[in-house]
Amino acid sequence: FEDVRGKTSQGIEAVKYANTRWEATKSDVVYAEVHEKDAEQSLDRIESILGYEQKRLNKAIEVSRKKVDKKLTSEKRLKEQSAEALVSSKKEYRRWEEQ
Repeated sequence: FEDVRGKTSQGIEAVKYANTRWEATKSDVVYAEVHEKDAEQSLDRIESILGYEQKRLNKAIEVSRKKVDKKLTSEKRLKEQSAEALVSSKKEYRRWEEQ
């Protein structure tokens, strides 16, 4: 009888230990799932921020590009006007010399 009682106690302890390990494993799985969801949400937020920043930078680059193009066009026009004024001044100078 004592032998059976000892084996039964060992069996009960083994079952308790197995249940404890099972609960710990389930807890680990739940913990991992929660952290996986948190990580996915963080990644989604980071991707959203990255997309927003890319759009913002692209707009800023486009605005800067337009300003540079406008400035280049203005400078080109000014250069052409200066060249025309130089030609006109040379003609007037020649006429003055001929007089």
